[in-house]
Amino acid sequence: MDRLRILCLDRQVRQMLCIFLLLAVSQGIAGRDYRTSILRQAAEKLGIEQQIDKAPEGKTSGIATSSGPKVAVRIDTHGTVEHIGLPLFSTVMRKETPSPVYDCLESALLDRCVLLTENDLLLQKIQFYKGSWKTLFDILPSDACSITIQDKKYYQVVWSRNGGEIANVVVPIDYELLSVCSRRELEKNFVQYMARYQADSKSALPKETDPQLAKAAMQLEMQLSSYERQTVSVPLRQWISYCESQGCTTSIKYVDSDEAIVKAYVLEQNDAMGYHHLLELNWQTEELDSPSPQVKGKALLFIPNNDKI
Repeated sequence: MDRLRILCLDRQVRQMLCIFLLLAVSQGIAGRDYRTSILRQAAEKLGIEQQIDKAPEGKTSGIATSSGPKVAVRIDTHGTVEHIGLPLFSTVMRKETPSPVYDCLESALLDRCVLLTENDLLLQKIQFYKGSWKTLFDILPSDACSITIQDKKYYQVVWSRNGGEIANVVVPIDYELLSVCSRRELEKNFVQYMARYQADSKSALPKETDPQLAKAAMQLEMQLSSYERQTVSVPLRQWISYCESQGCTTSIKYVDSDEAIVKAYVLEQNDAMGYHHLLELNWQTEELDSPSPQVKGKALLFIPNNDKI
């Protein structure tokens, strides 16, 4: 009889667990993916994780916080949270003149005015010629805003009101600062997202791309800044398409080498963020004549544009 009661109790516990898990998923408790650890920390400190879990995908939502103003949260079409910040720029401005400085300044303003994170040294790179973080906190939707790039080294953002300048901010073109993320985490995300990226089979490739090379499967050794090595197999078209979706422009250069071996470099340059990726590819001359060409290579990710190799 005791054994029967134990079995019944065990069955009830299992049923309750199943119901809880179903309710958790339906209520969004399972949680969303966050593009960076800093974004997840921001959501946790603001106490808005459950609101984010319920927010629509593919758009920016305004989410109220218990300890401060409403924050802007953008979730991509795959359900990943890619931005949390205090709104500074209009939807129209973001659409007409895209720039990485928007997310950077909105995230930094949230950090300076609401949160206190380990990003202090990183955010100190942002300099004010006029005004302060408090000034930005008081920016009005009606205030005029202009953004210019100076010497290909930094963004200069100026707000004015009634014809007078109220804030003048300089943001270096530094990809870790602009993405509010470390190089190591950016590399990790790149490998993960690039590997699952769905490239359009009709997407354009640089005119210098050998037609057979476009069909090749690349065996790449990813040389990461942590001194780790990761090997991935990916078509060249997928690599290029993903990099260009992140704002890169592609160029390919072929290098004379041994007659039996062909070498090429694929450069992915992102001037807006201040980095580039570099592929070094090698293959046997006859390899591209096969139905399924195989190319081996090495990849270096997120090289600062002021670094020379």
